[in-house]
Amino acid sequence: MSKTKKKHRSSINNKLIKTNKNTKKIHGGKVVGSGGYGCLLIPAIKCKNEEYNRSNSKNKNITKLMLSKNAQKEYNEIMKYKKWLETIPNYKDYFLIDDIELCEPTELSKSDLQDYETKCKALNKKKITKKNINKKLNSVMAINMPNGGKDLDDFIKQCLIYDEYKSINNSLLNLLTHAIIPMNNLHIYHSDIKAGNILMDYFYQCKIIDWGLSTSYANYNSNDSFPISRGHFNRPIQFNIPFSVIILNNDFKDGYEEYLTSKLKTTDNIYYSDVRAFILQHFVHINKEYKTGHIRYINKIMRILFNENIEPLYKKIKNDIVTAEYTYYYIIEYISKIVYKYTDVKNKKLDLQEYFKKVFLKSIDIWGFVFSYFPILNIMSYTKRDKLSKIDIKICEKIKFIIIHYLYENPLEPINHVDIKRELLELNELFDDAKRENSDSLRIILERYMRKINNEKNSDDTTSNSDKSGNRNKSNTETAKFIQFFSSSYSKK
Repeated sequence: MSKTKKKHRSSINNKLIKTNKNTKKIHGGKVVGSGGYGCLLIPAIKCKNEEYNRSNSKNKNITKLMLSKNAQKEYNEIMKYKKWLETIPNYKDYFLIDDIELCEPTELSKSDLQDYETKCKALNKKKITKKNINKKLNSVMAINMPNGGKDLDDFIKQCLIYDEYKSINNSLLNLLTHAIIPMNNLHIYHSDIKAGNILMDYFYQCKIIDWGLSTSYANYNSNDSFPISRGHFNRPIQFNIPFSVIILNNDFKDGYEEYLTSKLKTTDNIYYSDVRAFILQHFVHINKEYKTGHIRYINKIMRILFNENIEPLYKKIKNDIVTAEYTYYYIIEYISKIVYKYTDVKNKKLDLQEYFKKVFLKSIDIWGFVFSYFPILNIMSYTKRDKLSKIDIKICEKIKFIIIHYLYENPLEPINHVDIKRELLELNELFDDAKRENSDSLRIILERYMRKINNEKNSDDTTSNSDKSGNRNKSNTETAKFIQFFSSSYSKK
């Protein structure tokens, strides 16, 4: 290993190394974060299972503290998929599924509860607070597991030089080749791959976690019909899975086939414009039921992908333009092309089953994998284009191209992982060029990103709830105007 790499690995993980040293002085963990169902403590807390406590004496493990039913569910999911994943060569290098223990926690100490009130939001929402948790231990359970490192999103935010990006890229390409593709070949689909569900340690080894939305068709033959299962059925739209997930339900199928039957009473055929008009109407209707965070985050992605296309003149209504001309456009076109192709006009049916097996399942994890690179784009987006070097711009454009071309613009074929790997390998040359051009540029970009993020947080803290509500209502009104415009224009085509 070169001296540069040794120095680099030590510098970006100095906080982690210090934490490991400090853990020798305490008996349990402290809360460092919160997820959808529970809280993360490092190092692992004590459990009533004494045998496990002895094996955990080096404090190399972490704890996920959750409601008992959620902990049991997550543990069962890991065990369910482990029996298939462990057949993949060197699976331990790519999946965090070994040495997982479900245990009942002992009474939590002051050290365990450090930062609990501010960082353990998931349990606080369930009225399990710092004051009463030791009285409610029968309501919670812990999952203790090896510390796989930081999630990729946070890891990328620590990178100061392009050599780190290159190492991350190589590690992710290994993950795609030796884990994701073999997993899919077993008919196992994670279905929620993203930077937040990939852990990276300071040896640049990345592992996939969180199997809550995963699906297995391992017991089916390749010629069998794969039922649309819980992991894909009735899911809301999300940035890290194909947009078409929102049509994988009976309500959409029944509604579209009813529309199809009605339309074919007066004509012998169905046109693409007819399909698109129905999809727009359907999407606007169901979008009211979604949590706003899903669409808001996709809007953010679209702003970053197409920022250069939006005239400065429209800055005041930029979000509304993005929503109507990019977010809605790409979602509606993506789904419309699928529905149009898989419409059986003769029998007045929509063959979702064929699309699901031939295209959706073969694309879902590759789509999520590609979006694990989005944090790089996000960081660079906080630097104005005229302050980025030509090589930095090429890096951004390469990632943008992969997302737009391979994900958004090709809904009718499975995402070609061979092409994806080829495109991503080309990033390494750009990382090398960026390093040669200015070895300090990434540090400057990161500092600018962190500074602006902190300013945004401070600004949010000083904004009153009434102001936020007013701004949202105003934005929604403007967006509604754009939706109305596009709805009328679609119906005319």
